[in-house]
This record gives sequence, C-alpha cells and structure tokens, in this order.
Amino acid sequence: MSLLRTFNDSRTFCSSLSPPAYVIEVQSQAENDWLLELTATLCEAPNKYWLNGYDTDNSGTFTWINGQNQTTYTNWHTGQPDDFYGIGSEKCIVSSTGFEGVWVDIQCTESRPVVCERNV
Repeated sequence: MSLLRTFNDSRTFCSSLSPPAYVIEVQSQAENDWLLELTATLCEAPNKYWLNGYDTDNSGTFTWINGQNQTTYTNWHTGQPDDFYGIGSEKCIVSSTGFEGVWVDIQCTESRPVVCERNV
C-alpha cells in the first residue's frame, strides 16, 4: 500500500527516486485503465491517486507539470472540475481508482497515495 502524501510531498518523493521520476500523467484511456489495474493488483487498494496536473491560473484548465502541456485526454467525473471550496481552491487532480478511474479536482494539501512514472 502506498503511503499517503500531499501533492508537493508526492512530487518530492517521485523526484528522489533513482533514476528520478514524476507523479503519473495519464495521457489516454489505455493508460487510465492501466492505472486502475495497477492500483487494484500491486497497490492492493483502490483510492484517489495523485495525477501530475495543476490548474495554474484558476481557469479549470489543467496542465501536466512534467510534460508542460494541457491535458488533452481527460476523464473528469460529472461536474468536475468544480473548485468546490471556491475559485482556486482545488488546483490538483486525483484519479478515483475505486470508482472507474474518474478524475476529481481536490486541494493539493490533502494526503493521497501516489504512483510515480519515468521516461524511458
């Protein structure tokens, strides 16, 4: 089971690996499905796992931090992103792997598990 970390702590953890990695950036339905399978089998628990997207300008448009590009594939849950606590309050993304991998925006200070990836 992954340890729970804030978004920034998750980014620090992934970059501290050797070789360095980053929080997963889901670019397709196939990759989203892979994340669901991975978290169900190896992590042994569905949860809301961090994705490496960030709403830089409070617009509801998320950018992948490592790739420095806007998310072209998305899997938002109905009504998401919603900045539930007010504009700019939920700048991070999680994939709800226990709920078919839909995405929701949440506060970056919440503690969630992380899956890291690296370029090969």
